[in-house]
Amino acid sequence: MNERNTEASVYDYLVLEKAYPKSEILLEAVIGSGSEGRACRADLAIIDSRRSEIIALIEVKGSRDHKALRSAISQLLQYRRILGKPHIPLYLFFSTSFRLWPPVRHLTNSPRRRHEGSFSR
Repeated sequence: MNERNTEASVYDYLVLEKAYPKSEILLEAVIGSGSEGRACRADLAIIDSRRSEIIALIEVKGSRDHKALRSAISQLLQYRRILGKPHIPLYLFFSTSFRLWPPVRHLTNSPRRRHEGSFSR
């Protein structure tokens, strides 16, 4: 399964299984500008429509090797810094291991302290 198919599966999971309204899930969500002035985009973002703010970020990666994992974690932490929300939940899915709704990797504030988690609604 490639990254785009996995993104679509995660989107369907959030809508069908977790009952998020489609209007509260953004695909390729612009987070802001990075250090080089380029737009930073999360694969998916969950928003609170009442407050018009992002409440969770999701990235999907095609590879689960060490280099890709470190890059993905760094990318998500950069998005968190850009948003100025140090406690926003971050989720990471891998296309190579995605089966029907596995536990997701929830990244805590420390990149060294990670635990398995799931989306709660």
